[in-house]
Amino acid sequence: MPVTVDDLLREREFALTALVRGAEPDAGLVWASSSDLADPTPFLAERQLVLTTGSQFAAAEPGSELGAVIDAYVARLAAIGVVGVGFGTEVVRAGTPDELVEACRRHGLTLLEVPYRTPFLAISRWLAARLEREARARDEWALAAQRAISAAALGAGGVAAVLDELARRLDARVLLFGESGAVRSAHPRSAIRRDGDVDARIAAEAARLLSAGRRAGSELEVDGAHVWFQTLGSGGRLDGVIAGVAATGSTAPDRPARAVVAGAVALTEVAAGAAREAVRLARALRRRALVALLAGRRDDAVGLLAELGASVPNGAVTVVVARLDEVAADRALAVLGDALAAELDGRLVLVAETPRAAALAPRLTALGAAVGTAAQLGVDALEAGVARAGTAARRAAPGEIADWAALPDEPLGLALGAGGLRELAAARLGPLEDDPASAELLRCARVWLQNNGAWDAAARELGIHRHSLRDRMTKLEHRLGVDLARFDARAELWMLLRARDAATP
Repeated sequence: MPVTVDDLLREREFALTALVRGAEPDAGLVWASSSDLADPTPFLAERQLVLTTGSQFAAAEPGSELGAVIDAYVARLAAIGVVGVGFGTEVVRAGTPDELVEACRRHGLTLLEVPYRTPFLAISRWLAARLEREARARDEWALAAQRAISAAALGAGGVAAVLDELARRLDARVLLFGESGAVRSAHPRSAIRRDGDVDARIAAEAARLLSAGRRAGSELEVDGAHVWFQTLGSGGRLDGVIAGVAATGSTAPDRPARAVVAGAVALTEVAAGAAREAVRLARALRRRALVALLAGRRDDAVGLLAELGASVPNGAVTVVVARLDEVAADRALAVLGDALAAELDGRLVLVAETPRAAALAPRLTALGAAVGTAAQLGVDALEAGVARAGTAARRAAPGEIADWAALPDEPLGLALGAGGLRELAAARLGPLEDDPASAELLRCARVWLQNNGAWDAAARELGIHRHSLRDRMTKLEHRLGVDLARFDARAELWMLLRARDAATP
């Protein structure tokens, strides 16, 4: 806490009397200087207490009006930010001049009457001891704050924990602005408010620092509250801005507080850098895993994803391909989180269980990407799925999703045009053939199609009732996601079955 005039008045041994209370009674004193110069201001600084016996007034030029001389003296002290005057009585004259009382009241300076028995040196020594004690307390506070913030940085909370602790230690609201200039988070989190609660002047200053593109800090006053700013990152790559909004009526941070802020900024940069590196490594592992799946090396993909605590998608999956013509890969990958996705050949490829893929694809279109999707059973023959989803992405407009199965052109014709019929058949039917129950459904479908879709003839050849055959075809429709009542779906299934027959040695 700063040492104030009130602290001096509470020292009974000094027996000081406050004749005038200044405009800033809570202003902290930085020193008490003794001077009888007519103009001591060249040797003073703001927030000092000037101790004088008034001999300079007695030595005023003959004919000078005492009131004018004293008023000019006090005005000079007020102009440089002196807090008050301590007038020593019974040295040059008895009592304090009325002219000095009026001048201090006029210019808003505190005026203390110092009795003859109180040496100016005693006041200076007392203030020096108190200031030393306060400085030591502030240094101890800064050390404790830095330790607490460092401990927060070492925990699992990362950047958020660091800024929460900084806000608590400074008793301030701390805002983290991202690269775009938007508020990414507010601290402490228990006092989070909406982005709209951030004063436009604070947001504008953060935007200005970011647009400058170089490491910098600044300060301003907003509605009586002191606000400080510090950029994060090095010149050429700023990661954001931290802003500290102090309580209304507060002053600028002192030296210990600035040291705490500087340490917190450094730890925030380290934590943010570590987080970026962790994200980079995780993305590299996902990319390698995706490449392994495309090459048919499932075991390699399983091992790579295990390092991230993840696994290869199981069951029905959807391949999502996004054209990155106008979308930065970093932004696209960021919105996908920990999904199995990577940038491959200038486009983003995502593989996920169908429900999750359906939830993630709109995040890409929200960025303006053209997105294509293609469903398949499992991750085997993934290359064919990527080709289908890529075809759909080429048909999609920016900000839209096109599903391969819903394209107006016959999907089989697209596959033939790409020379990928065998790969398509392997992707669509291969997983079913590995399951005995599903393989039986395919056998029944082959006989049914060979009989031109005639239920009775196919049922007789299979040795089952026609209702049983209908039930089996319904199950196959659900597993393939097609409607076999349509001619194009039957034709496609027939060609896929023939392609599988041709691929069998």
